[in-house]
Amino acid sequence: MYSLNTSSNPQLDLQTGLDMPGILDIKWSYLPLNESPTFALVNSVGQIHVYKVNDDNTVAMVTKEELTPSSLGLSLEWNNMKQSR
Repeated sequence: MYSLNTSSNPQLDLQTGLDMPGILDIKWSYLPLNESPTFALVNSVGQIHVYKVNDDNTVAMVTKEELTPSSLGLSLEWNNMKQSR
């Protein structure tokens, strides 16, 4: 996760990173969950991870699920978009 440094020479500053198998999709939740920005991802080994962003810009895993052995998640979507409008 990066933040934008808007000084006289704008640049992206790395806040935190995660090592994992190839990420196929990442989506931010339209609404904060438990008052925290939240995102989910699917990776190349058939896992779905949900993370929240803490006040100090670190991330904490909320939950992780495994897809069936013959499945691969190529994309994901949050179902809370209608609530945000």
